[in-house]
Amino acid sequence: MSFSISGKTAIVTGAANGIGAAITAMAVRHGHEVVAADLDLPGLQARWVGQPRVQCRALDVRRADAWQSLVEAQEQGGFAIDVLINVAGVLRSGQTGELRPEDIDLTLDVNVKGVMLGANAVARVMKTRRRGHIINIGSIASLYATPGTTTYAASKFAVRGFSIAAAGDLSPY
Repeated sequence: MSFSISGKTAIVTGAANGIGAAITAMAVRHGHEVVAADLDLPGLQARWVGQPRVQCRALDVRRADAWQSLVEAQEQGGFAIDVLINVAGVLRSGQTGELRPEDIDLTLDVNVKGVMLGANAVARVMKTRRRGHIINIGSIASLYATPGTTTYAASKFAVRGFSIAAAGDLSPY
């Protein structure tokens, strides 16, 4: 992955570890300011405190009010959001007939609702400026579902569908 947008401010969700942390590190290496967001604030701080280009922010991507607060704080602080990279995700799945309702709820809430709420909150401010980028991370599961990944695959198919539709909605801006 290459960041061709130089010197911009990006929000990266799921930045405490995994792909979110790797994208955050890459963005910083390329000169970007990053709002590293995750539900795991201690994990974020352990990884990013002391890094001058990274702001750590606790964020529950499942809550619209949390997204609104983050966006408002950034905008009011003079840090226009140039890029949103929705990475936060969970993998709680299993075989059909053995799925736990709480795992279905968590997977869909984080993987789908979190992406939709984040994109919606950020698009609102990006549209007024007529610029910005929203990147929603899916996985191979958004193209190819495998047995045992029922809930996860459904969530990633939804992310792909939402992203395609949102791209059409936002292309005029």
